Amino acid sequence: MVEIGQLHRKLSHSYFIRHDISPSTPLILEVLFENDGASMNTLAQLTHRDNGSITSSIKTLTKKGFVIKIQDSKDKRINLAFITEKGKKAVQRIKDYHQKIEEKGFLGFNEEEKKLFLSYLERIEKNLDPKA
Repeated sequence: MVEIGQLHRKLSHSYFIRHDISPSTPLILEVLFENDGASMNTLAQLTHRDNGSITSSIKTLTKKGFVIKIQDSKDKRINLAFITEKGKKAVQRIKDYHQKIEEKGFLGFNEEEKKLFLSYLERIEKNLDPKA
């Protein structure tokens, strides 16, 4: 399992770098795509990262034009992140890449085998989830 994770990270890293996406930010972009206008705290909770790493990633994403950061009009202490059109296009590339990798990984599997494997992964995820 570790080897598969390492191989996936290596392939992903190379792909994201070619598309000017920092390897640590695809999840943040995907979450922000679904939760546009989220605060840094909300992004930290949804991505299971600390506020400092979210702030740093949002700063990088802002510099690259994927995100804009706006101060909350009701509470000036809170910054909200909004995904730009460039960010939305990046999310589509990320989703396309994930689909391509999943298809490649499941080559030679029939639907029954694929469903069974995914059910095993869900069980492993539940077993490893600290909240369970």
